[in-house]
Amino acid sequence: MNLVVFDIDGTLTDTQKSDLEWYLRALKDEFDVDVSETTVVEDDLVTDSGFAQALYRQAHGGSLSEADIERLKARFMSYLEGAVKLDPGLIQQIPGAAHLLELLDASPRWRVAVATGCWERSATYKLHHSGLSHAKIPMATCDDAPRRSLIVSLAIRRALEAYGVNQFERIVLVGDRPWDVRVAAMLNYPFIGIDPDGMLASV
Repeated sequence: MNLVVFDIDGTLTDTQKSDLEWYLRALKDEFDVDVSETTVVEDDLVTDSGFAQALYRQAHGGSLSEADIERLKARFMSYLEGAVKLDPGLIQQIPGAAHLLELLDASPRWRVAVATGCWERSATYKLHHSGLSHAKIPMATCDDAPRRSLIVSLAIRRALEAYGVNQFERIVLVGDRPWDVRVAAMLNYPFIGIDPDGMLASV
């Protein structure tokens, strides 16, 4: 049995732009943190929690507490949900995503998991509003860990438990950003990339 591990933003849902816009606004409003051309964050920390911690440290020193992260999460979700109420089209699935998940679900050889740098609340919100069924899909988010490599590893462990197997013969990661590629290389997994035009390329 094989496993495909999907990212969410830009991979299953067409939400990369709106997600980033409201996330950065929440970060600015809560902690007076801006992203500039000189901002550099380690690829493995490009998650909602890890990115906030890195930027806060660069701007102010110190670290955000769990309560701070919860405030940021609540502010971000209020912005995102408010924007979607005004324009439901802000959250859509990547064309063909639902069909692909259906094909994999029907396959005797392949299973699916999700590993996302989003918080769980925003991840499930975006999947639900884009019409993607996710209740049965093993998932790990940045609520579980701040680093993408740890999130992927946890999603795989949860998939092993969910599908009742000891190991997968092949594990393939699917994402859309440069850090997705580099984290896949770090973990030594094959990678399928989705570019902004919806095309696929394997690495």
